[in-house]
Amino acid sequence: MSLHSRASDVLDDKIKKVSNEHYWKKLIHFHDGYLNSESYADSDSFFLSPVGKIDLSEELKSTINAFKKIDKSYTPQKIPAQCAFPERLKFIREKFPEINFKETDCPYFQQWKKAVKGESLSLVFASSFVNNPSSMFGHTFLKFNKKENESLSKDMFNYVVAFSAKANDTPGILYAIKGLFGGYKGIVDVQPFYLTLREYSKVESRDIWEYKLNLTEDQLDSLVNHIWELYANANFDYYFFDENCTSMLARVLALVTNEAFDEEMEGYALPTDFLRILKTYKLVESTNYFPSLRKQFFASYKILSADQKKSFQQLLDDNLHEGDNKTLNSLVHYFDYIRHDHENIVSKEFQLKQKKILSMASKKGILEQAKVSIPVSPDNGHLPSRLDLFYGKVNDQESLSFNLRPSFHSLIDPGEGYEPWSHIEFFNFQLMYNMDEKEVDLNELIIANIQSLPDFKLLDTNTSWSLDVKVRPIFEESKLSSHKGSINLNMGLSKHSELFLISIMTGARLEGHSSFENYFKLGPNVKLNLGLNIFNTKIILESSYFYSLLKPSINNHRDYLETRLQLSTQLSNTISLRLEGKSISRVGDISKEAYKSYLLGFGMFY
Repeated sequence: MSLHSRASDVLDDKIKKVSNEHYWKKLIHFHDGYLNSESYADSDSFFLSPVGKIDLSEELKSTINAFKKIDKSYTPQKIPAQCAFPERLKFIREKFPEINFKETDCPYFQQWKKAVKGESLSLVFASSFVNNPSSMFGHTFLKFNKKENESLSKDMFNYVVAFSAKANDTPGILYAIKGLFGGYKGIVDVQPFYLTLREYSKVESRDIWEYKLNLTEDQLDSLVNHIWELYANANFDYYFFDENCTSMLARVLALVTNEAFDEEMEGYALPTDFLRILKTYKLVESTNYFPSLRKQFFASYKILSADQKKSFQQLLDDNLHEGDNKTLNSLVHYFDYIRHDHENIVSKEFQLKQKKILSMASKKGILEQAKVSIPVSPDNGHLPSRLDLFYGKVNDQESLSFNLRPSFHSLIDPGEGYEPWSHIEFFNFQLMYNMDEKEVDLNELIIANIQSLPDFKLLDTNTSWSLDVKVRPIFEESKLSSHKGSINLNMGLSKHSELFLISIMTGARLEGHSSFENYFKLGPNVKLNLGLNIFNTKIILESSYFYSLLKPSINNHRDYLETRLQLSTQLSNTISLRLEGKSISRVGDISKEAYKSYLLGFGMFY
């Protein structure tokens, strides 16, 4: 055997060994799965071997060979491989010091790196926004902080890194469905902070939490290198639950910190879970809170006296030519919020009014920032999964109930750390064991239950809506072992504070079962929510009435009234004492309930 072939065999053996190292796997986003192992990346340009997506050793070997060919162009940018994959180059030089790679200039990458990199890094969390399906769990992105851009105004010119779905669809039901099942490609985007905020159409109605991370200079350098590799070369499948904005950032940070917290988030990746994990690994140095423009306006409006509020309205209607400092300050906040809420698409009349108010306010002196109380941070809210165990009576028979809620938050849950009186649940199921009959039945399967209940105000007329998709027994016919499917969409108005909730909505319900005439029932639905939050206890009353416009079969009824009363008292951060009662009756015969249950038990968040 020649010396050359022997040296080649030694190098091949070393490549196989190094390719199984943790850092190399993280560099190409390789996932060791139960059924198959491959990279999360889906673009050919991210790999230098035709089989690089599934073969760690071949990708490393091809990368080494590509780094030797500085005159050859690679990737969509048509640049040398050393310039396209700077963090891989750094890793390979450390692991293979015996290989002498020729140096090459990378002016485009160096210019980009100088513009993007900062002296520190923050993870930014924009609070959940139920009206946009892609943002109902909140949104996370990274922000590099330059020392010369530390003031709030200049902070907008720091660069941020976000992973998001590349989609032209308008946010809505179709957008949500495609996002759930991987209908979009995900890309890593790098741009100034102000552009990221503007892209999210309602971001100004969402609170911003900034978590400053304590990374070393070397970790920051590796992070920027790898972000370039992703930004210039890669795309990924995008799913709302697992391969989303948070899972990508978790993998990137896990790479440079040499931690495995990204593996803890496999299955589904919620932004709030990631925030807790970062704190657990002691990577959070400090936390800052920036209230939404909406909160800033209402904080400034709330402190106005009755006369000042009257002046506010008169100035808004052009019926007053002068106002005091507090009134004008509140008006400035109002115009700022409304303008951003409409994505700067406002009428000429609005623009003239805003200009007039700003001119009047500037003559009164420096405007004050409205004082907004700091809420509980999202990482300190309850854990998203909940398990309930109940004992009680169902139709006068002793029963045990088992309820599993994988995600995320409901009206009965503690509100701290979440949007007030919000409700987002997916894939709940409840099993009921009849102790007398020794039978187990599926009592409910909630595919999705979303309720957006913003506080309605005359100065900000937000509409409430709810959507639920369920499979459950035909309770109104006392058929507990025969299940129907239903879709219910409602719209209406809500009023609430920290202590109470009042919401009334109306809409349409579609139900399906083989026993129904033409297999369906369709008609109007009215829904009422009442809530009370006091002394660490929540009480929720939900009542809905449905009337089918389609003629039922002889054995079916057209309408029914459903009422559900829940009480929950927090015993600790993870345990709650729960009481639940439910009644379903046909309106023509309310005195005779078709279904009733009274259950007492415990809920556990995990």
